[in-house]
Amino acid sequence: MVVTSFSGEYRLTKKPMFSVFFTDSDRIGNTREVYSISMHPHIRRSAAFFQGLNNRAVIAMPTRYGRMYLSFAHTEEDVQKTIEASHGALRDARAIQ
Repeated sequence: MVVTSFSGEYRLTKKPMFSVFFTDSDRIGNTREVYSISMHPHIRRSAAFFQGLNNRAVIAMPTRYGRMYLSFAHTEEDVQKTIEASHGALRDARAIQ
């Protein structure tokens, strides 16, 4: 799942790994561009997002590069729960100025 705008537009990819970044940039084309993201307030938004997931019973490890992984061990119900929790966590992150 890639957040393409902070207003809540998503695209789902077919890859087992996805990353979550908070930035004012329109698009992140590759990992090297992540190095140029300013840390404040984006790092606070990232922390709020991951805490929001954890508060909604989706255990996610906050990382600098926002990596999250899916596996065959995850059920359709797990994926749906993660998507729903992500919506709430994004609202939490959006509140950070």
